[in-house]
Amino acid sequence: MFDDAMERIRETTKLHTQVALALCLDIRQSSISDAKRRGSIPDTWLVVLYEKFGLNPTWIRTGAGPVYLTGDPDRTGPVQEPAYVPPPPPEPTVTELKDALEARLGAGLRVVIVGAQDQVVTTPAAPAGPARTGRIPEEENREEVSHG
Repeated sequence: MFDDAMERIRETTKLHTQVALALCLDIRQSSISDAKRRGSIPDTWLVVLYEKFGLNPTWIRTGAGPVYLTGDPDRTGPVQEPAYVPPPPPEPTVTELKDALEARLGAGLRVVIVGAQDQVVTTPAAPAGPARTGRIPEEENREEVSHG
């Protein structure tokens, strides 16, 4: 009876060694030998196997009834409750990123955004005046960095 119960545990948990089972149950390996000598599975093991794997204690001991007390209708394994994952914060817009970068750069400096079709949108340093859009000539389309 004990050997049959242990085989059911090994089969469903995929813990095929006494070392692996002892680690899972948080017991000494010698406790498994003690239980075998007594010929019964301790109740504390049944509780842990239910909590970790959803295994039916009656099924472990007798082989009768469903394998899992929780799980899918086909009883192929326990269904874990999905962990709550908060939604990610909204992605900042290009304008928000541009404004944040300009704020970090300091007064008098501005950010120019160049799109995939070499379109440039510039905003004047002063709030007066409209933004302008235009194509950058190839000879001007170079990155220059100077340190002053």
